[in-house]
Amino acid sequence: MTISVADIDVTIAAIEVNGGTVALPEDKMPGVGLLAYYKDTENNNIFGIIQPEER
Repeated sequence: MTISVADIDVTIAAIEVNGGTVALPEDKMPGVGLLAYYKDTENNNIFGIIQPEER
């Protein structure tokens, strides 16, 4: 599951302050946007966040 967000930095800060941990760090995907993957607080689920590239 990957969720579109308006500001990836704000979202990453919120995830980390609430106990989420990095699965794959933020990376720029040309033509797509900024993408990162995190684990939930129980380390059972991985989810993605994407800040789409402006067109």
